[in-house]
Amino acid sequence: MAASDTLAYVTYTALERVRQQQSKLTVHATALIAPDGRAVLLLGSKAAGKTSTALALAERGWTHAGDDLVVLGESGEGTVEVWPGRPTAAVRDPARPLAPKPQRALEPFAAGPGPLAWVVRLAVHPVLVTASLTPALPLSVNERLRLHEMLARYISGLPTPLGGVTGVPYGPVWPLDTPALARWRSRLIAAMANCRFEYLHAPSPETAADLLTKEAEAR
Repeated sequence: MAASDTLAYVTYTALERVRQQQSKLTVHATALIAPDGRAVLLLGSKAAGKTSTALALAERGWTHAGDDLVVLGESGEGTVEVWPGRPTAAVRDPARPLAPKPQRALEPFAAGPGPLAWVVRLAVHPVLVTASLTPALPLSVNERLRLHEMLARYISGLPTPLGGVTGVPYGPVWPLDTPALARWRSRLIAAMANCRFEYLHAPSPETAADLLTKEAEAR
């Protein structure tokens, strides 16, 4: 077990460096490809409803592009792209609320990248009455700080999501940050701010998915 954990740890660190050299990095988010071929990035804290909303969107004709871990990149023309990330999701069985979440394959799953067109910071909670979308632009200072933290987690030595193997040397990945990468993150955030960027509050994943689908069809 220790040998396999060490191999995964070293392999991840090496691959993340290669991704950085290709103007890509891993982030804690969920992504989908809308029926029109454009990518939508769902942001939110743990238990915000990203996975359940993504599953509801797939039932409405959207394509999964990664759950909890996706890859953001930049094309040669400066377009922000979403590359397929983790193709499985941990989904709790309602009949066994205390049991570990079994892994579920995400289908359909994207075969390649899609241009980022929409960023949604999501919060699903049953206390809410209706689903609503609120423009996040221009980005507040707090939102920019959250984006910097999200984009810097892995390359600054913290894994995302926080979890997995623990103990020396299996905890945080080795720091990979550089001044050049910090400048690129700022440029990437500026490009994300040129996309449609909104806050979504909804009482359930289904109402969140219904509103996102309706808005996507209207644009």
